[in-house]
Amino acid sequence: MNGKERRKGSYLKFLFSYVIVFLLPVMVMLVYFYPAVSRNMNERAVIAGNHSLMLLKNSVDTQFRMISNYPSAILKDPDISARMLHDGSPYDHYLLQMELKKIVGTNPFPEKVLLFNRNDGLFFGTDAIFSSWEMNNPGSTFYYDNWDKEAFMTYYLGLKQMDVRKAEPVFINQTLMNDMITVSLPVPVGNPRAELVLIVLIREKNLFSDMSSLQAEGDEGSFFAVLDEKNRPIAVSAHDRGLKNEDITELVEAYGNEEADEKGKEDGPYLISSLDSNYYDMKYVIIQDKSKIQQGMNQVSRNTLFLFVALLAGGTVLIWGLAHISYKPFLLMKKKVSTREEQLKNYFFTQCLGGVFTEEEQVMENAEDCSVWLFSLNCCIVCQGTDREAQRQQVTSLLEKVNQRGKTEADNGEKEAETFFCYRPEGLNKEYETLLMTFKNGKIQEQWMTAFREIYQAEKLPLYVGIGRSAALADIHTSYMLSVAAIEYARTRKRPAMVNYDSMEVKRVENLDEVFECGRHLEIAILRKSRTELLNCTGRMVKYLEGLREAEETYKVVYRNMYNLLSRELNARGEKKEYIYTIADKKKMDYAMMEQAFASLAAQLSQLWDKEEPKEGEDMDIQDVFRYMEENFGDYNLSLQSAAEKFGMTYSNMSHYFKNSTGVNFSTWLERLRVEKAKELLEHSEEPLEKTAAAVGYSTANGFGRVFKKHCGMTPGEYRKNIRNRE
Repeated sequence: MNGKERRKGSYLKFLFSYVIVFLLPVMVMLVYFYPAVSRNMNERAVIAGNHSLMLLKNSVDTQFRMISNYPSAILKDPDISARMLHDGSPYDHYLLQMELKKIVGTNPFPEKVLLFNRNDGLFFGTDAIFSSWEMNNPGSTFYYDNWDKEAFMTYYLGLKQMDVRKAEPVFINQTLMNDMITVSLPVPVGNPRAELVLIVLIREKNLFSDMSSLQAEGDEGSFFAVLDEKNRPIAVSAHDRGLKNEDITELVEAYGNEEADEKGKEDGPYLISSLDSNYYDMKYVIIQDKSKIQQGMNQVSRNTLFLFVALLAGGTVLIWGLAHISYKPFLLMKKKVSTREEQLKNYFFTQCLGGVFTEEEQVMENAEDCSVWLFSLNCCIVCQGTDREAQRQQVTSLLEKVNQRGKTEADNGEKEAETFFCYRPEGLNKEYETLLMTFKNGKIQEQWMTAFREIYQAEKLPLYVGIGRSAALADIHTSYMLSVAAIEYARTRKRPAMVNYDSMEVKRVENLDEVFECGRHLEIAILRKSRTELLNCTGRMVKYLEGLREAEETYKVVYRNMYNLLSRELNARGEKKEYIYTIADKKKMDYAMMEQAFASLAAQLSQLWDKEEPKEGEDMDIQDVFRYMEENFGDYNLSLQSAAEKFGMTYSNMSHYFKNSTGVNFSTWLERLRVEKAKELLEHSEEPLEKTAAAVGYSTANGFGRVFKKHCGMTPGEYRKNIRNRE
């Protein structure tokens, strides 16, 4: 009945989650987003308009800046001579036209460019030359429809500054163009005695050519205008508002009046934004029709209501159907995912406890892939009960009470500054309950271990407990080996007991400290590729294993780690050797054959060394590595991998060799070296920090600064300042 109730409750929760998934977005949209959209529609329209206006300003200002540079280009052109301008031959006039065409280039913005010589009354175009008597005469090839000739000539003979005329009708080659803007510039600009005047004609639509795509996106209710200093339109983009130039001027002046009623601006039919030009007394304006914006708001209202009704109706049907269809597959998938995650974690712990990982980086990388969090201090604990059926429950009860004490102390005001994690891998022996404890600092470890021992003693649980030494990430397998040795020792007592390896009185041949020391010598022999040391250490290890035959579990752990060490080296050389994770029970174990197999691996590795060609870096001295680092510390690519390749070693072997020779990691040594070199540069040069960082092998000043501060307690800039102050 309880199981049925739990399944029913789980199903109702699952059904409720579907209701939330379908209805919550609809309610949020109805209650929040639609009012928010309605409130902010005008604001977004203004923002979009300002963006378009900025694009217009940048586009037109850029063209006007180019046009304003034409007079300077004409004056500085060495190919335009005085003879071309004064009584020149037709060929000289032709050359002047060509130079003018070069200056104007292929810019499509101007429709026509003329250079007026005030002295002889000639108008030089890129394609024709006009005399003053034929310019601006009705019926001629070039004239303004609403600008008589006398006013035209008076205007250009007296022009002193750049001037822009509004769009007006102009006949060019007998063709009427109603939207021609005229830009006139004395050459040079500002000189009242300027001999030349540059006339540039621009079609009104060219000013808004970059805006056509924006207006095509559906913003039909907006248009642009370019105004002069008195807010009179020079050019207006195409629109259907029916506004005249006077209406536009009135709208802009009313909007820009500081004394105007703000409410009146908000209630007006238009939204208006403006920007001033950087190159002439002009103003760019965008005028947006609020009625068009309101149409969009009404459309949003209709769409929202329709969507709400559709989702509500469809959601009601789908919720019930999908909940029934997907509930069971969901449970199966959840179970499979959970099982897969546990399998990955157990595989990781098996490798970790079996000594497959020899580098801290390897442990951290694989732990992260399996969602396992490990700190710097780690300790293995193994437990075995007199009643194997109940031992897991007993260990669980013990851990719960330890954790409960920690919570109680925290509630009483003792602040838990750091944290820890407890993992329960299946381990390499199914008869044990294995605990992997990982602590962030020694204080938390000591507190937890104290609580663990006190509660174990108070509860008098029928459990044998073995505690290994605290170990770094790369030595978790060693802690596991010691915990197994400790529980083997505990089982020699008459009743269940807790034994810490460090408190054991070792009187038998299985002195594990000697065994581990022999194991370390074996690793060093492999790093150095010393055949003599390899075979010597192998022989000693076989003798230790013979002495461990009576301590079955200790034998298994030591044998497994040493066997995997040799297998790893053989696999790195192309041999296919399987790692050992489990070993058969004592009744099925053939100790002599196992020890012979171990010795044969060492012999096989020695033979492979004989076949390998000598590589640069064999029989090297650590000083060779130091010299290599001194010579290449400024190289961004200097790393443990590059050093290993330089000296013909694997990444793992070089890491072991360097750590065993110096006591620190390669990366730490390199950081210290680079910081010392950086100090010398900071003391004796004034180079920028970026160059100093590059000189010592860092690609960015920020990365260099972080490393420098970690080692020196101050930034590179502060260090240099302190040196200068002492001087």
